[in-house]
Amino acid sequence: MSSNLFLNLLIILVLAKLVGEILVKYGYPSIVGEIATGIILGPSVLGVIHPDESLSVYADLGFLLILLYAGISIDISQLTEETRRGAIVAVLSVASTVVIGYAVGKFFGYSDLTSVSIGIALSISSIGMGIRVLMDLDQLQTHAGMTLVSVAVIDDVMGVVMLGAVVGIASMGGQVSTHILNLILRIGVFFFIIFLVGFHLNLPEKIERAIEKSRTKGTKISFVFAAMFVTITLAHLTGVHGVIGAFFAGLMLNKAFQKERGIHNTIMLITFGFFAPIAYSWVGLNTMLAALVTNLPLLVTILITGFAARIISGLLGSRCAGLEWGDSLVVGVGLTGRAGIELIVIEVMRLSGLIDMHIYSSIVILTAAACILMPFMLKFACSLR
Repeated sequence: MSSNLFLNLLIILVLAKLVGEILVKYGYPSIVGEIATGIILGPSVLGVIHPDESLSVYADLGFLLILLYAGISIDISQLTEETRRGAIVAVLSVASTVVIGYAVGKFFGYSDLTSVSIGIALSISSIGMGIRVLMDLDQLQTHAGMTLVSVAVIDDVMGVVMLGAVVGIASMGGQVSTHILNLILRIGVFFFIIFLVGFHLNLPEKIERAIEKSRTKGTKISFVFAAMFVTITLAHLTGVHGVIGAFFAGLMLNKAFQKERGIHNTIMLITFGFFAPIAYSWVGLNTMLAALVTNLPLLVTILITGFAARIISGLLGSRCAGLEWGDSLVVGVGLTGRAGIELIVIEVMRLSGLIDMHIYSSIVILTAAACILMPFMLKFACSLR
């Protein structure tokens, strides 16, 4: 194992946390600093670190752990209170955003599959950002707040499912008419097994109770990782991407460990103390600023569309679900939040050949812009209620 790997990890980790701390001090999410660290260190600016296979292993594990933590930390009981309304808003807003993103892709001459991928990437919102801002504004327990949380969660679920579909189609050479039935069946098998074992039979909860008397250290956290690896393997065997397996592993383990705050904290520390900064810096390392300059119209279009599509679709979807105009605007603005699963989605799309560097880099810049602007926009929307 090369000593350069450990030096690169040291540089990335220290600089990412340092820049993140500075940004948090001024009210911005640390993820912006982590992405910026990758851009600065990468080929686009200083060229100190180049993305390679050894770093990608740590980044891939980081993305998987982020999805695992997202699934295991969701408050499902709180979420179900606004599930019906959130489902209506999510379906309407995601569908309309995917259509708009598809139109953008076709306007710039991309294939159907790439255009759909743009729409999927634009349709996913960050759970964490919206919750954090609403908590700061004391608006989380309102109808708008709970609806926004439920919509963001459903967005993520729909996003990873759609990701599995397009990656599966891409792996089949784009022959949708020939292989779509096979793809649907494989995805169906994956979800059937997940819901049968994880939710109907409650197997994770039964195993968790069985290992209560374990005399070896770290047995429970070993079980969490084992469950994640099982679902990732199942995902690969059925043609679904591994990140989907990690996310649903977290959802399955949610009930089993809902009272185990120690497990939640351990996963959080491992993920965000080491792997997540490397994963998000990896996104920055692979961002080519030259690609933005050579296709500036695409960048501007994605920036405008990324904000406008989510606000308008969230606003109209919330109105259709019965929310007042003020609450609907809060939901729409809250859906512009990014800095989470959408970065994992575009990384998978890039590796699968679904999107090129122009699209990839533009969505990374959109994410950074959303991190900076969304808190101010949401505060203004709440003031209008």
